[in-house]
Amino acid sequence: FLAWQYPERSVFVDQRAAVYGSELLKVLGQALNGNDEGIAALEERWQPGAVIVNCCVPGAGAMIRGLLKKQHWALVYFDGSTAILARAILENQGLIRDTKVQDAGLQVLDKERRRFIEQLNAGKPFISPRLIGAGNFFLALGRYKECVDVYTLLTKANPQMANAWMCLGAAQAETGDYAAAAESMERATAMAPKNVWAWLYLSRAYEKLGRGDESRVAFEKGSQLNDTAAQLFKNGSAGKSPSGESPAPDVSPKP
Repeated sequence: FLAWQYPERSVFVDQRAAVYGSELLKVLGQALNGNDEGIAALEERWQPGAVIVNCCVPGAGAMIRGLLKKQHWALVYFDGSTAILARAILENQGLIRDTKVQDAGLQVLDKERRRFIEQLNAGKPFISPRLIGAGNFFLALGRYKECVDVYTLLTKANPQMANAWMCLGAAQAETGDYAAAAESMERATAMAPKNVWAWLYLSRAYEKLGRGDESRVAFEKGSQLNDTAAQLFKNGSAGKSPSGESPAPDVSPKP
């Protein structure tokens, strides 16, 4: 679409392996997982001036967080399903300072939230990729109170969405609401017993609630699934990304 609309501009990549080759996609994959080396390689070799991210894609939150922690990237648009980041170069300064563009995205997100609540109250719940993307975004950036608000709506509308329960529990744990986190993670582990992060966060919640035996059992189950992740989590050195192998699991919609 971009190449068609702006033929004079360079458009980078759309993940077609047959077109771009495995080397580029490997670097792109590392960048999508928030890997600093992957992001640096992406910038150094191809020097993108802007990045458009589908926030529902696994790894999107990690990539956004990885870019924003660098001082030369700015978030210029976000509406839940889409985030646009611009590199702080001269030709992007007008876009970076354009508050109307930023407000427009937030208005789209707020409209979707209100529509979602209206449909939920009317007994007509639906799956909203825009709210799912917003949840990924808030969780990746450590905006946990907003995470809880979004995931609470998602789990009310779709109580069988295991990933939403996992992310709700992770956000609740990060805000210190361990009783609620334990309940959410119990739901998550029942529906997704092979997700390591659900067990690890459940273990932490139990520990904070003084339920030591249950905490040890939950941690052991997580360790059996992925001992490396469990040890990183125990030592507090694992990153909080909503994608891939990270303590804050992804809630991207599944087919």
